[in-house]
Amino acid sequence: MSVHSDLRLATAQSASSTAREASFTIHDLPQELTTTILRNLEEIDSSTSRGVCRLWRDLTPTPAGLKIFGHKAWEKYYGLEIKDCPPIPEGIIEITTNLQEKLKVREEAPDCSLLLMPKGLTLNQLRELAEQPKMGYGSKFSKLCYKVSDVYGDQEIEESYWVLMTNSMIEESKMKTYAEQQALIQEKTEGVCQLPHLLEVAICCFMNHVSEDRYMFGWRPQIYTRCQEEIDDQHVFVGGYYESGLSIDRRVDSFTSSSYGIAACRRFDS
Repeated sequence: MSVHSDLRLATAQSASSTAREASFTIHDLPQELTTTILRNLEEIDSSTSRGVCRLWRDLTPTPAGLKIFGHKAWEKYYGLEIKDCPPIPEGIIEITTNLQEKLKVREEAPDCSLLLMPKGLTLNQLRELAEQPKMGYGSKFSKLCYKVSDVYGDQEIEESYWVLMTNSMIEESKMKTYAEQQALIQEKTEGVCQLPHLLEVAICCFMNHVSEDRYMFGWRPQIYTRCQEEIDDQHVFVGGYYESGLSIDRRVDSFTSSSYGIAACRRFDS
């Protein structure tokens, strides 16, 4: 073989090798490796990672109806930097799926939000952030009972933690007393869930709205969840969310309206 022939062969082999390297994409990775990468994302966002391509949609381990709002969401929408952020609770996918099964009404499982509750945040600070987000959809309180604001407005979250909460009230919880609702949530979730705090519900509503313009605990139909906080022996209710804003007010325990129930909430301390 001549020198020219050797040179042409070497050039062809090099070009072939370069072409093979250039054509290599993430789709050429072993499926097990891709799944591992997706499982270790800092924040699983079903609307992002599942929307990249069909492969990612099939492999991203996020159950239907779960939205996760962590430190990236706080920084993206409200410019809030959270230090010492606790990791996403281990096994959250299985935990959420199990909770959805326990709370399923007929064939429908409830949507849920996994929310990072940032250390130092107060209800009054949240009001300011919600009105002027860095991006997304702004919002406000249509009604914030002055007594609620006086007692709980400046009460800070002591340590950052995650909370998993249903995005709507549990149907069976309507038109029940506080004691009956407590017993119901304990029974349906085998003791792992409780009633939410008012700041948890407010964050759930504002995060879902700022990111997707959704109204959790909305106005049509009108929906409120009872919270753990009390004012003058009356529990605080959060809901009635619409374009005019989110309402936080008091209701007496002997209410009869079908608008009032409870959401299920599970807290994960770091």
